[in-house]
This record gives sequence, structure tokens and C-alpha cells, in this order.
Amino acid sequence: MKAGVSMKKIMQKLTAAMLTLACVPVTGMTAQALAHPPATWDMFDDAHLIKDDGYAQLYVKENANGINTIYYVTPRTNNIRLVFREDLDLNSAAEQAADVLETFFPGIKEGRNGPDTLGIHYNKGVYSDADYASFGQPWESDSTAFDLFVNDSYLESSERSAALEADILLALAQHGLISEFYGFGETAQYGHGYLHGDILQECFPYYQVDADKDDPDALHSGEQYWKEIPTDWDEVRAYLAEHYPDYTVEQYEKQYNGASGKTYTRYRINGIENLTLYEKVDLAEELRVKFHVTNGYPYSLKASEQSSTTGHNALEQPGDTNLDCEVDILDVIAANKHILGIGTLDKTGLKNADMDGNGTADSADSLAILKKALE
Repeated sequence: MKAGVSMKKIMQKLTAAMLTLACVPVTGMTAQALAHPPATWDMFDDAHLIKDDGYAQLYVKENANGINTIYYVTPRTNNIRLVFREDLDLNSAAEQAADVLETFFPGIKEGRNGPDTLGIHYNKGVYSDADYASFGQPWESDSTAFDLFVNDSYLESSERSAALEADILLALAQHGLISEFYGFGETAQYGHGYLHGDILQECFPYYQVDADKDDPDALHSGEQYWKEIPTDWDEVRAYLAEHYPDYTVEQYEKQYNGASGKTYTRYRINGIENLTLYEKVDLAEELRVKFHVTNGYPYSLKASEQSSTTGHNALEQPGDTNLDCEVDILDVIAANKHILGIGTLDKTGLKNADMDGNGTADSADSLAILKKALE
């Protein structure tokens, strides 16, 4: 007998082989470790990458109507997105998922908003306010996607993040609840705004930051509170003189709309007339980061934050047709039922069943799944 192979394991494999056509469930096989590739931003494939600092990316998309779009994209390193199976009742599935998450975050269900709404939201109140998790539908989603947000201070380290992610995935999958699972860093947070060619021609003399509501110097607009801080334009001039001697700063007065005759101060960067839109955005971002120079577009990003599932679905694993994070005889049975027309596979399960990649699940795929299960 080969070293390390137990009689129990051999009997499991023999039993699995004999029961393939009988469609009798067997259990007890070990879950496989799942590797997640780096997140990719597929939705920005038709945009131009201006900047990538190893964490966040800045894109510009030129549109035919002349209204160009800018995206600032960052991976959400403390967020897990899951998508429930379409054949499940959403409220019931969310409730079951919350029960599973309760084992990881005791008290997470205490913040439930209501028993009969799709906007289910949970808050973990067992730790301090700075150490919590929440679970609910993302505001921009009209599908069966839910987000689990875990505070950075709770995660502590990437090692802990990876272990927590793997355990949550396995627990939800083995309860038969999910069709898709995107781990930490596999979804993107992005904001978008609109640009024009003179992006550096009407810059503010100040920049804005979040301010406390009780700050008497803060500007109040609706529910947002801002505080204006002057930009040091002398530093901007000195920087341009050293690094971009062909560019200069000009201060000018722009008139208000209407016949009031009032004006307000603005700044422009001269000498950039021959730059492309991308080059202008690149320079604008450089000056924004170093000196907070802005004509307002970064704040439109802030006001329009959205999230997108752009990474890898961890449940896409060849052979795992029933999506329980194992490849065993149960997957062969599920594939055979689908092939015979007496059962259906979830969309991710169907993709996993197509072992040879020919676009359909057939007997050849079933055999390939069996071989994988017996490895």
C-alpha cells in the first residue's frame, strides 16, 4: 500500500465509483483549498489607464459625444460579496446566511432592520464601535448580491483575512446558499466624474475636506459638510518651474453668471494647450495629490461612489457542479441529472460542469468530473 493512503480513503473512492450511475449521495470527502487570482477591472477594458500606484487605478474613457468620463478605482480589501442562488427565496437565504455569519461574528444579527424587507442589514454589536461587521444588500444592487463588510481593525492582518475568507466561503457553500463568492479585494470601489479638455483651466483657490457638523467654519450644503482650505499656489508655481518649466500659473477673475458684475478667483495652468486629454488628466492628478489642486472633479467622484464585482468568483472551480467547494461523487450525480434532463444546475455549477470547455455539459464532462473526484 502506498504510504499515506488509508484504507478508508480507498473505500471512499471505490464506493464513489460504484455509485456513480446509481445516483446515491455519499459524503465525507475533504474540501479543497481555493486559490484566488488577483482582481481584474474588466469593466474598464475600454478606458485608458492614466495611473496605477499598485493599489488604486485612474482611468479615462473618451466618449463620442465629447463628454469624457473619469474613474478612480480601488479594490475593497475588507469586503466580501456573495450572490445567492436564484432558486432560493432571497429573504430566507439572507436569514440563513446571517445565521452562518453569526458563528464568525457573534451578535451580527442584532442590528436587523426588518423581517420582511430585502434591505436586510446586520451590525455586529459584540465588540467596540471600531470593531464591527455588517451584512446586507449593496445600495446599487437590484440582484441577489449581498455584501459582508468587515472593519479593518478586526481583520488585523492579511493572514487572518485569508483564513476568515476561506472559512466563510466553505460554510456558506456547504449550506447550499451561494452561486458566486468574491473575496477580500475581489470587488472594486469606484467613483466617476466627467471631464473636458480644459481640466486645468478653472482651478479653485482652495480645496475642500470633510468637516465636523459643529465646525463654524464648515460650509453646509444639504447633508454634506465641507471646509475650505487654501491651496498654496506659490508651492505649485515653484514645483512647475522645477519640473515643468514650460508651464506657468495664472490667477484670474471669473465673472458670476448674470448681470451682478461679481467675480471670483480662479487659477489656470498655461502652456498645456498641446497636451492630450490623457496627459492633462495625468498632470491634474499629480498636482491634486501633491498640492490639492482641483477644479472639482475629485469631489464628483466622492459623490457618486459605486461598487462593482470585477474579480474572480471563488466558486468557479472545474468539476464542482453542486458548489459545495468539493469535487466528489455528488458532483458527478448532479452533472448526470442535468445531462439526463431530470435536474438543473446553477449557472456557476453549469460552468464548472463544462470540463472540456466546449460550451455544454455532456457525458465526457461527467467522466472527467469522476476522474477528478477519484484523484
